[in-house]
Amino acid sequence: QAIGGVVNVITRQPTERLAINARAEGGWRDTGQAFANVSGKVGPVSASAGGGYYTTDGVSSYFAGSERDGFRNYGANASVGIEVTDAISVDLRGFYSDGRTEIDGFPAPTFAFGDTREYGKTEQWVGYGGLNVALFDNRLRNRVGYSYTDTDRRNIDPDGFTRETFNGSGRNERIEYQGSLDLARGTFATFGAEREVSKLRTSSFGTDTTGRARLFSVYGQLAVTPLAGLTATAGVRHDDHNVFGGATTFSASGAYALTTGTTLRGSYSEGFKAPTLFQLQSEFGNVALDPERSRGWDAGVAQSALGGALEASATWFHRTSFDLIAFISCPAQTGICTNRPFGTYDNVARARSQGLELALTLRPVEAFTLAAAYTYLDAENRARGTANFGRDLARRPGHSVTVEPSARPNGRR
Repeated sequence: QAIGGVVNVITRQPTERLAINARAEGGWRDTGQAFANVSGKVGPVSASAGGGYYTTDGVSSYFAGSERDGFRNYGANASVGIEVTDAISVDLRGFYSDGRTEIDGFPAPTFAFGDTREYGKTEQWVGYGGLNVALFDNRLRNRVGYSYTDTDRRNIDPDGFTRETFNGSGRNERIEYQGSLDLARGTFATFGAEREVSKLRTSSFGTDTTGRARLFSVYGQLAVTPLAGLTATAGVRHDDHNVFGGATTFSASGAYALTTGTTLRGSYSEGFKAPTLFQLQSEFGNVALDPERSRGWDAGVAQSALGGALEASATWFHRTSFDLIAFISCPAQTGICTNRPFGTYDNVARARSQGLELALTLRPVEAFTLAAAYTYLDAENRARGTANFGRDLARRPGHSVTVEPSARPNGRR
C-alpha cells in the first residue's frame, strides 16, 4: 500500500561476481528518473544496494488550474542473503523512500477548490527479515518472515493560517509463515498464516486521532498438472479482522498451453478488504464504513508465433464489488459529510468493472523489443435506487494505452 506516489526500485539478485547496473530516463513535463544498483556474492553471503531519483513537473491537480503540481521521490534499497547450509538461508531487506507531492487546496477568502502552493511530504521505511528452511530433500519449503513499515506524512500550506495542515504516522507489523509442499509429480500445495497489526495517528489543525487494527489470515492453495500443458489451481483464504469479523474467500484458475503456441486461460476469484484506519479515523474518515467484498472472473487467449518473435494476447475481465469504498466530495455539511468539509469515504453498495485487455510484443531482432498494451474499462455504479446509479466510477480511466520500445545493445538491457 502506498500514499502519495512510489518509485519502483528493484533489487537485482546478486551473482558470484560484482555487478553494477545503472539507468536514466527522461520524458514529457520535465520528467526524469535515474537509478543505480550494485550487487555481488562472496561465499555464502550475497548483498545488493541501490538508489534512485524520480521527478516530474506534472499537471495541475485542480482541473481548471494553470499551476503545475509536481512530484519528486528519492528511494534506496539494500538486501543481504546468507546461506547457512544447503537447506537453511536468511534473508534481510530494507527500503527507504522520501517523496514530495505538490497539491491544490481551498484558498481564502472563498475557500473554493483552486490552485495553491500546498504540498505533502511522505517518508517511509520498510524492513524485512526472513528464515527459509527446506526439509525432506527440498520437498517441503518453509519461510518465516517479519516485516515492519513506518510511514510519516505531512501536508504544508505556506500561505495558510496554519502552516502544517496535516500530520500523520502509520506503523504496520506483519508476521507470516508460508509453506510449499510437493505432494506428487505435478502436484504441490501452498499454505500459510499471517498476523498483521496496524497503528495510525493523525493530526489536522491540532486535533489528534489514533487507531489500531489487527488482521489474522490463513490460506491454502493446491496446484495440479494432470497432463502436459494443463495447469489448474484452487485456493481458499480466511481473514479475521478484530472489528469487521471473519470472511472466507475462494479462487480457482486454469491454463492450457497447446502445441500450436496458443495458451487458453481463465480464473475466478473472491475478495475481502476491510477499511483502512485512514479511511475510518482520519479527518476524512467514516467510522460507519463496511468492508469491501468482490467476485470476479477473466478469460483470455495468448498466441506466440515466428519462434517467439511475435506474442499477442486478449483477456476479458469482469468484477462485481459490494460496498466498494470510494472518496466523495462534501458540498453540504449533512449526513456523513458533517464535520467533513474536504470530503469523506463512503460505500458504493454495488459496482461493476469489466473490460478488455489487449497486448502485443514484437522482437524483430534479439536486441530490440516493442511492447504495446491497450485496456478498455467500463466501471459503473450499479447501486439501484441511488442518484449515481448508472454513472461511471470516479478515477477509473476508460481507455489506457502503453507503448514501450526497448533496445539492448550486445544483448544486454
